Amino acid sequence: MRVVNNADGKRIMPKTFKDLYPGICAFENLYRAFRKARRGGKRKKERVAAFELDLEANLWRLHEELSTQSYGPGPYHNFYILERKLRLISAAPFRDRVVHHALCNRRDVLRRADVELEKLRLHLRLSMCSISSRDASFYTGIDSPEKRPSLPPRHKVTKDF
Repeated sequence: MRVVNNADGKRIMPKTFKDLYPGICAFENLYRAFRKARRGGKRKKERVAAFELDLEANLWRLHEELSTQSYGPGPYHNFYILERKLRLISAAPFRDRVVHHALCNRRDVLRRADVELEKLRLHLRLSMCSISSRDASFYTGIDSPEKRPSLPPRHKVTKDF
């Protein structure tokens, strides 16, 4: 866990999220996750059709298992495909894919918080740059008008030629 210091040197602790788990278990989130999991040509598969046949009961069962924290992933389905070479594919059960999408649906909350933290970091970097540029003027000796390099006015330069 990274801690960010602001321009005053005070520590800014990362945001803590306490309400993510109930959002993952919410029935609406599980239904949205089911709709995402069946996309991409999987709607015609037998496992998806079996889950969809008793959709409400399956989603409520998932809701109960997630709420009581008794959910466990099922066994993977292993099979081989031949695309230029023999490959072993391990596919998760459909209900595990629904839970995966339910978790991904809640990432938007974390992503927004990460964007806010990144904006804060950028603001702090810019304020540190402005502080360091003020300090640099002291070291380079250009903080007073007498020490700044100046060119003579243009009409004086032309008169000399």
